[in-house]
Amino acid sequence: MIKSLNNQGIDQALRLLDGRLVQAGAPPVNLVVCGGAALIMAGLLSRTTRDVDIVALLDMRQLIAAVTTSATCKPCNRLEWN
Repeated sequence: MIKSLNNQGIDQALRLLDGRLVQAGAPPVNLVVCGGAALIMAGLLSRTTRDVDIVALLDMRQLIAAVTTSATCKPCNRLEWN
């Protein structure tokens, strides 16, 4: 079951993702969140969302990948990407 994410849930999901990337020894990347999650984090929407739309950038000139996925924070604080 997908949990609806508010601004705190989105922040937690992104922090968990950061932790996993650090653990995996991944190189630093800049993430741009767009869509409903971005509007919620900017305070422009007060609703929740069921997904976080992310574009990952190596730098501002070189696009690595663009993906849309759903993030769910499980009670055990593990991030599950569906």
